[in-house]
Amino acid sequence: DDEPTLKIPTPPGWNRVTGKDTDLLRYTMVNRDLSTFDFAPTAVAALESVPDAMEADAVFAAQRKSIVGLGVPESAMDITDHELCGLPAQTVRYQVPEMNGLRPHPATALFVAYQTELRTYCAGLTIQTTAPDNLTYKRDAETILTGFQVLPSPHA
Repeated sequence: DDEPTLKIPTPPGWNRVTGKDTDLLRYTMVNRDLSTFDFAPTAVAALESVPDAMEADAVFAAQRKSIVGLGVPESAMDITDHELCGLPAQTVRYQVPEMNGLRPHPATALFVAYQTELRTYCAGLTIQTTAPDNLTYKRDAETILTGFQVLPSPHA
């Protein structure tokens, strides 16, 4: 009941992908009109939690570790600390290595730390494309990332 509410803007042409939701992956959307190299830009929102109090830096370090698991060294990440909705946040820009025949491409992950009396949450939003210079994608990605909201639970 203390989970934060995640709000994600949906620019024109972006559509919800149903059937992909899990306890971790809360929302996925894609813009097939912007597909290149057999890949459509995606935006994926996730929500993780631990039953302990964690500092925001530790929350973000754990999230970056998952990016390292893709084969991206932390030294190759562009990391910016900031606030989102008054909460500690971190934006991480990185290059996804070649995987499953898909060429390397840029991704941006936005992590937000949210703490309640019972849990520490990390809301994450990752957006990626194989055509980062596409002006529509640039505009949409900016809208999605700057409009993402992490709000208190309506049950709190």
